[in-house]
Amino acid sequence: MTFDRNEGAEPEKTLKSLVEKFSKQEGRQPRAMVCRSRECEADKKIKEISVDLAGYGFDVDIGIPFDSFVQLGMNVIENDADLLILFGSEGKQGKDFMTHLEEFFSEKGYPNLLILQLPLDFTPDLIRETLNNWLGHAFQ
Repeated sequence: MTFDRNEGAEPEKTLKSLVEKFSKQEGRQPRAMVCRSRECEADKKIKEISVDLAGYGFDVDIGIPFDSFVQLGMNVIENDADLLILFGSEGKQGKDFMTHLEEFFSEKGYPNLLILQLPLDFTPDLIRETLNNWLGHAFQ
């Protein structure tokens, strides 16, 4: 069992408490969208991470498999997501895709969206630590 060095609590409890603080401040649960590219077969991983995020208190949407950054970006904006988790945009092509996606969100007024691009062999600890840091910055 690991402990959060900032609060001396288990990471799961820390993340849940940060989600509760977000909910009180914003008047809603933080929203996450989890999706994959058409080429990526990550449906099982998407289900796993969606269940985990919901367990921490996130409102989770599973996005449609995307072909373009515009299609994905519009889907994220329509769902008013705070967090986007992607599977299947890797390598040089993935870097170009991410650059275009970030520019798209900036142009549409969504510059603070957290985007996590995950490999299929991600660990839950990595996601939990990233989300603890992301939400923790909002309440410092």
